[in-house]
Amino acid sequence: GSQDFASQLSKLRLSDDRTADTNRIKRIINMRVLNS
Repeated sequence: GSQDFASQLSKLRLSDDRTADTNRIKRIINMRVLNS
């Protein structure tokens, strides 16, 4: 749900050093949101 989405986003913001992984994960999340 949206709570999972929010917690994933906050986790991503905490790991700024892993920008490439973060961008890839964000892209995957965005695709899931668009498809839902």
